[in-house]
Amino acid sequence: SSHPPGDRKTPASPSPGGGPAGRPAAAPLPPAEARLRMLFENSPSGIALHELIVDAEGRPIDYVFLEVNAAFEEQTGLAREVILGRRVTEVLPGIESDPADWIGTYGRVALTGAPIRFEQLSAPLRRWYDVTAYSPARGFFGVIFTDVTEHRRLADALREEGRLRERFMAIRDRVSALYQGKRPKLFAQHLDDAEYALFAFDVERAKRALEQAWKLDRTNYELALFLGETFFNEGDTEAALGYFQMVLEVKPDHFEALVFSGVIFHEQGKFHRAE
Repeated sequence: SSHPPGDRKTPASPSPGGGPAGRPAAAPLPPAEARLRMLFENSPSGIALHELIVDAEGRPIDYVFLEVNAAFEEQTGLAREVILGRRVTEVLPGIESDPADWIGTYGRVALTGAPIRFEQLSAPLRRWYDVTAYSPARGFFGVIFTDVTEHRRLADALREEGRLRERFMAIRDRVSALYQGKRPKLFAQHLDDAEYALFAFDVERAKRALEQAWKLDRTNYELALFLGETFFNEGDTEAALGYFQMVLEVKPDHFEALVFSGVIFHEQGKFHRAE
């Protein structure tokens, strides 16, 4: 039976480029090797191939850079033209003594064929990497990696801010009980603001709120100690010392304030004061 009018199916006529009508002809795929090279060069992950070097007893002692991609250069700062054909101990002096044991770790992969994935700090490059290593042939190994330094920094910062929040919650009742000023509601509001800021991981806002609270009660040694420790952990030893000295004005024998002050004086070379 014939199709009804308007429903007749007409075979698609070829287009001038060889594809169905209305579609551009697909470009022929490049050879497999060329496709792999394109993937290698355009990968957002750093990729490198190396040859292992062993000593007379077959122990890994070095490796040579054979090939790297553009992302490798970007994420390590090592230029391809400088490192290809060279040993890693020449490119990164001291790597043989790095606690991460890069040579030994990669050597086991190259000799056993067992792949491995790990996250590690590279001391010579001062960066953290998420690394997958594999062996395409005995005595050789490849790595695929991503620079996770910023991710680690953010994770560490969040953990530190979480510890700061826990520490504040542990002393908040003592800070409130010590208050001797004339504006308790405003003092409590500053503490509430600090608590909210810490739960929102906004340490700077929390510090500002606590400094405002301290101005309402400069004899509150628990609050001064908390602020001093917070600035000390951030590396602001001058601000920290000011708060520790305020603690000692109220509590001359306060052990923690004495210890922190001594450490800071020692770092400043004021040994007579540290004693």
